Amino acid sequence: MHNSMRTGIYDIILKTLKNIDKSVFPFHLLVEAGAPGTPNVDEITKKNATISWTKPRDDGGSKIQGYVVEKKKIGEDWMECMEVGIEE
Repeated sequence: MHNSMRTGIYDIILKTLKNIDKSVFPFHLLVEAGAPGTPNVDEITKKNATISWTKPRDDGGSKIQGYVVEKKKIGEDWMECMEVGIEE
């Protein structure tokens, strides 16, 4: 899995009329994860469907905690229908 965390060491310098203070600190920037892989329809019944998908190629530098599932009817906007946590 590609790690998209950006890291570095940064200097902060604070100046006032009388003093100068300098501090060095590590910096970690997390990038948003990529989209999940292609969905697969596992089962269809009269009332519901079971779908699955693979992990995104890029996890954004952090463990994926869950997904938001959306649906869209023809001619309408996308709407959230559920949030799915990760089963370990």
